[in-house]
Amino acid sequence: MDLKENRLYRNKADSNKVVVVKEINNNEVTFLHAPPIDSDIHWFVPPKRDTLSLSDFTSTYKPFKQ
Repeated sequence: MDLKENRLYRNKADSNKVVVVKEINNNEVTFLHAPPIDSDIHWFVPPKRDTLSLSDFTSTYKPFKQ
């Protein structure tokens, strides 16, 4: 999987949860949690930043379009 090619990912367990990859450094992925897809007021929600190891990220998230 090439994270630089795909930046938008969905949670494997809940496809309503979407994240945007910001950067990959030293086997860690930093990403922003986007508002849920079914949200009506998504522009009011500030993004939450999170970091996971590359292996944890790939086991939890899949590319948005697959």
